[in-house]
Amino acid sequence: MLLETSLILTALATALAVHRRARRRGGRALPAVVAIALLCAVLVALAADQRRRVADTPTSRLIKHNLAVLRAHLADPSLRTLLIVDGGSYPTRGLNGERFGAVLSQRLGRRVGIVQMSQGSANHFERYDAFRRLLAELDAGERQQLRQKDLHLLLEVQRGYDASPMAQFQKMAYSDRAYAYLGPGNAWAAMRSLSQVGAARARANAGPRTRDLIAHALVNGFLLDAVGRRQRVEDLPRDMPGYLPLRAGRQDFAFPGLQDVRDRLEQDREPGMMAWVDSIRVPRLQALFGDLIDQTSFYAVPTTYPDYATYARAFCRKHAGSVCVHYADPRLLQRLDAAAMWADKGHLSQRGAFVYSTWLAGRLAATLSVTASEPARRPE
Repeated sequence: MLLETSLILTALATALAVHRRARRRGGRALPAVVAIALLCAVLVALAADQRRRVADTPTSRLIKHNLAVLRAHLADPSLRTLLIVDGGSYPTRGLNGERFGAVLSQRLGRRVGIVQMSQGSANHFERYDAFRRLLAELDAGERQQLRQKDLHLLLEVQRGYDASPMAQFQKMAYSDRAYAYLGPGNAWAAMRSLSQVGAARARANAGPRTRDLIAHALVNGFLLDAVGRRQRVEDLPRDMPGYLPLRAGRQDFAFPGLQDVRDRLEQDREPGMMAWVDSIRVPRLQALFGDLIDQTSFYAVPTTYPDYATYARAFCRKHAGSVCVHYADPRLLQRLDAAAMWADKGHLSQRGAFVYSTWLAGRLAATLSVTASEPARRPE
């Protein structure tokens, strides 16, 4: 805390000195003051990362839970294959990681570890930051252990988040959660993604403006609200798993059935893809994990929205060279075509999650490129 406070006070003193000097000379001080603020923000953020202190937020609790899971998997020499799962609320409610891992292990004939990093209302940039923070907790020895595993990154395909890079921002703007993930690097990547999506579409999807991202990046760097109450991930009082089942549907929910989904899939229309996903989202995650990962794969969780189903199928067709599992399977849709399988239009119930998780494990077991005969990697 002393380091961050010192940097903040130094920045403020420097900014005031620059401002006074510029006023005496009749010049403009704003550009210099902004530059100093940005520099200090980066320095404070780096200092906090080096000490790995965090605020007690839902994302931090998710990291605490999955850090313990990951370390248990790393310490188990009999477990060779790991899947790190990315996602928002659909897999948080609809992917039962325990069931998924058990069936996948049975089908592959060897144990598979699941690290489910899914969180409700988490856009792609919040997820990236959660992965970054999870990896930052590993020491050199643990990273080397991770290199010995067959590590697969399983990324969610979801039309809503792919079409709106900063989805959910307005819902949680100026909160601990938004400040936490919008550091300078993430904010810059978000600006680039919004420019690719287009200003009109970004506004239509309640996306932030550039000034919003800059403001959040500055606060993220200074961490004014979090100074004095941050702690290590392991010391947080609570954790949060990536699977939080919904045991029953909402009282006001009327299940629409899945016939519209089937009809739209039969029309075989190809919706447009989001270019930023391939140019920014996926490459950033692959660069973050670097040589730790063996394979990047994709999956989609069922919803009752027809356009989400056609988007997932079109995405998988575009990425035919990768493992990509969409849910345009008549047998799966038939099993899920019951009110008891759904909590609302976008989220599976606990029963639906069990059915889908079993099905997904079977599909992945048939398509994953790793085999039981492959040796684990050795350090170079």
